[in-house]
Amino acid sequence: MAEIGAKVGFLDGEFLPWKDCKVHMYMQVVRYGFRVFEGIRAYWNEDKKQLYVFRLHDHLNRLMDTGKLMRITIPYTKEEIAKIIVELFTRNEFRQDCYTQPSAYIGMGEVTSVTLGKDAVGFMAFAVPFDTSEKKEVVQKACTSSWRSLSDDSQPRRMKVGSNYLNVRLARLEAANGGYDTAILLTEQGKVSEGLIANLTMVRKGIPTIPPVTSDILEGITRSTLIHLLKEEMGLTTAERDIDRTELYVAEEVFLCGTGAEIAALGSIDGIPVGNGGIGPVAKRLRELYFGIVRGKNPKYMDWLTPVYKK
Repeated sequence: MAEIGAKVGFLDGEFLPWKDCKVHMYMQVVRYGFRVFEGIRAYWNEDKKQLYVFRLHDHLNRLMDTGKLMRITIPYTKEEIAKIIVELFTRNEFRQDCYTQPSAYIGMGEVTSVTLGKDAVGFMAFAVPFDTSEKKEVVQKACTSSWRSLSDDSQPRRMKVGSNYLNVRLARLEAANGGYDTAILLTEQGKVSEGLIANLTMVRKGIPTIPPVTSDILEGITRSTLIHLLKEEMGLTTAERDIDRTELYVAEEVFLCGTGAEIAALGSIDGIPVGNGGIGPVAKRLRELYFGIVRGKNPKYMDWLTPVYKK
């Protein structure tokens, strides 16, 4: 098993050595990818010698919503999962930026993919070191993917489930084969949906603008964070409306946001420079605010943070 810096994982009620965190090949999560999950970051503050989990309870609220949509009864409460995650970070003794992914999954069941209530639901979580994009402001080259975003009437994007990421993989492979760093997905109606595992914001004529939650997007935690910061810290009201692909070409700024992406400006889209091809003032200010908050340097937003180590 590859060495990635983790010592301990959590699997079905137990904290186990990393090498023992395994599931059986017959489980439906392996055969069909049936799982609901969250991706959550934690940030190390060297001055305070503290690890802060960012918006943990908001992530767990979304996990419960996804479980409801998938008809998976998650075997722990939000409070219990929060304690598991904090203990998981503690047992791994991380003193660096890291990431956790709690998952409820369908385990043993019948051979068929739909067992209608006969499923065995398990729970697992891992935590690993995970670098941030704090020093990388710009993703240079993006394309508009020919693969469309999953629609709400087929496989809802607002559910954070493993199988949704096949759509992302196809778009990522297409982008890489074309020499691009990332891709933008459109809805079936040709409107802008989101980036790859990231929400999208456009600044046009000075107005921050985002696709609505009805544009087949994941309702991102970072997305809601930026909406709040734009209003409360920068005095900007975010417009939530349909966005045409060509609007991106004439925007002053386009940037991605998400747990994985954090906040990253796009330098060009389909070969057309965005603004001056670098990071714009709105995204730059948001990054300053964001990284100050997640590292526990802004006392105004400490309620968004869950400290791992007891003082």
